[in-house]
Amino acid sequence: TDGQYRYIGRLVANFDEDGVLTGYDEKKTKPFAVDAENMTNMLVKKHKKATDFEEKLAKALKPLSKPMFFTKVFFNGLRHSIRNRETNLGNLHTDSMVYAARHYAPKMLPPIHFGMVNGGGIRSSFGRPDAEMVSNKGMPITELQVQSALLFNNPLRVVTASHSVIKETFEAALRGVGQGKGHFPQVSKEVFLEYDPEGAEQIPLVSDNKVIGIKKAGQRVRNLFINTKDIKGKKTIIKIVENGKILTPDQKITCATTFFLSRGGDGYFPGAVQEIAVTPIARKHKGKVRHLTEQTAVKQYIRRLKKKKKWKEGKSYLDPDPKNAASFGRIIAKQPKS
Repeated sequence: TDGQYRYIGRLVANFDEDGVLTGYDEKKTKPFAVDAENMTNMLVKKHKKATDFEEKLAKALKPLSKPMFFTKVFFNGLRHSIRNRETNLGNLHTDSMVYAARHYAPKMLPPIHFGMVNGGGIRSSFGRPDAEMVSNKGMPITELQVQSALLFNNPLRVVTASHSVIKETFEAALRGVGQGKGHFPQVSKEVFLEYDPEGAEQIPLVSDNKVIGIKKAGQRVRNLFINTKDIKGKKTIIKIVENGKILTPDQKITCATTFFLSRGGDGYFPGAVQEIAVTPIARKHKGKVRHLTEQTAVKQYIRRLKKKKKWKEGKSYLDPDPKNAASFGRIIAKQPKS
């Protein structure tokens, strides 16, 4: 099944005496995580060559399996979640990008207001999707988990763009919303995005498989606010879109994102790649200047949270519950009028 080969799908079908399909067993039909317990329960026998290969692979990966952090919370990077809604792993990731950008970006840059990334860039989770295990036992976060979740390990970039371009970017990110599209956004804690899934979808202008502009403007972004501080340190709200209307289209704002998105990947910054200002984020490491990447940023951010006693074994990042609309604080789907 989908999920980077970590699950086996089992379908238990029912047939009548004539061989006609009559239904399926709902309790026994489901995906199973590939682990020793489930392999035994499913009566699966391992092939010796496969076992020998797994042992060699486990030995090679052992240095990456050393625990770095500990969490009692499952950090959700599951495909059906990360590409459809706000998740706690998306929140952690984008917050880490903003932290890294503010810490390492050149001093001459304008203030970095928020961070955003495409959900499809997050490939797996921190932990195992087993509610009982997560709540009772917790689990370590290893280097291998970080590498698997942030597989592309994109270099980070700081982008300065107009409010108009940012609005168009979120419209691009909301194309096909609810269908598990990889361009669905994940955003940092400064952002409040409310969208209407029934609103008109933005249609890109494409040439040679590249988005070069907008063919038809989208109307899904209803409210887009950035909670930030002014030059005096006073809390303020930058309202980019309110009630579907962009307020100051030419005003500039700065965000942290990835190299892939800054180059127009997944349709972000549609038709504006040549006009936005893009700055790399670098740091000195062992005497060398290196570009800061997604994996490094999230590890540094968790270390900082631990130092400040704000990590709380992951409990500072609870995953929003789809059954509880009030648990979503960053990305909210506008509910239809009854």
